[in-house]
Amino acid sequence: GTSFSELVMERRLDGAARDLRDPCCAARDIGSIAFDWGFSDLSHFTRRFKQRFGMRPRDWRAQLTAASR
Repeated sequence: GTSFSELVMERRLDGAARDLRDPCCAARDIGSIAFDWGFSDLSHFTRRFKQRFGMRPRDWRAQLTAASR
């Protein structure tokens, strides 16, 4: 029951989430990662990310920093 557009959105969000957790991408800003995954509006990306993962992208990324301490 998933539409094509929903599937594409899930893949884009999953890719962005993976990049946000990747230590190799730690120096990249969140907006740049969102843009690379096809989002042109950072607030839309943040809203959709929070819907899917239950937290803002910045909090998602902060978990990586906290876990590496």
